[in-house]
Amino acid sequence: MILKKIIEKYRQNGPKVIYQILDNLQKTMRSRYKTEGWFGVYQQYNRQLNSDLSPKRAPIEVALQEVIKEPGFTIIQIGAYVGNSENDPLFAMVSKHLKECNGQLICIEPVAEFFAKLKESYKNIPNVYFENVAIADKAGEFSFYRLGVDPVEYGYPEWLQQLGSLKMERMEKIWDNYENNPSLKEFYLKNRIEEKVQCLTFQDIIQKYSIKQVDLLQIDVEGYEYEILSSINYSSTPIRFINYESVLLQKNKWSTYRLLKKNGFRQVDFRQDTFAYHIEDEALKFKWIKES
Repeated sequence: MILKKIIEKYRQNGPKVIYQILDNLQKTMRSRYKTEGWFGVYQQYNRQLNSDLSPKRAPIEVALQEVIKEPGFTIIQIGAYVGNSENDPLFAMVSKHLKECNGQLICIEPVAEFFAKLKESYKNIPNVYFENVAIADKAGEFSFYRLGVDPVEYGYPEWLQQLGSLKMERMEKIWDNYENNPSLKEFYLKNRIEEKVQCLTFQDIIQKYSIKQVDLLQIDVEGYEYEILSSINYSSTPIRFINYESVLLQKNKWSTYRLLKKNGFRQVDFRQDTFAYHIEDEALKFKWIKES
């Protein structure tokens, strides 16, 4: 497929395009290989060759528009933070439509102070359920690593407090391979705390709420996405759409891709996330490749 694309580009633009492709590949190969291995290099190169089919708007936005049309929809958000934040992909649209239909949203957030703000964000909005736990590959009490101070009070960006994870290496090896900002890392590690949080499995949530089908699963858990996704029984609980942060999976990204492909999902990257869907929703891609 890639060779075919190169030939097409050559026929359209002449030999100059070959030098451009090789130059772009050289620039991206080192960083992609460091974080995601050869799979990351391949994916990045393939995106460059197929730039006309790359999403111009967030696929999850397109999916949400479809989901909220369905009566009795179910959305699960793992790593909900405070709800109404700049980078929350659900809050604006879902909070509006929950007032108008009989769907449900289950928000999961392990940090107590963020959990309180999360509940306040959805105050007076019906059919929103809250779980003050983390989701893991097994239930129990586990260590959770997060920033113990408000970074804004120290002149640092607010998003630093969103980096809490069950993975201690989130602010170590994973940080070095992705953000790689020494001063932010130093501040974070100086003020990092370890606290015990209660963890449930995805199946525990399914059973608790008697869920038969999930219309949209949103996951942002700072590098722990693969462990959650690999613990799901996809045959017993059909899931229509999955949107997960993939940029921190690094060399686990290929394993995650294969896992979801094996379970019938097609996948597309958009910024820091990967969006997974089934062939029945293939037509939706023509909406997300258009400018909004």
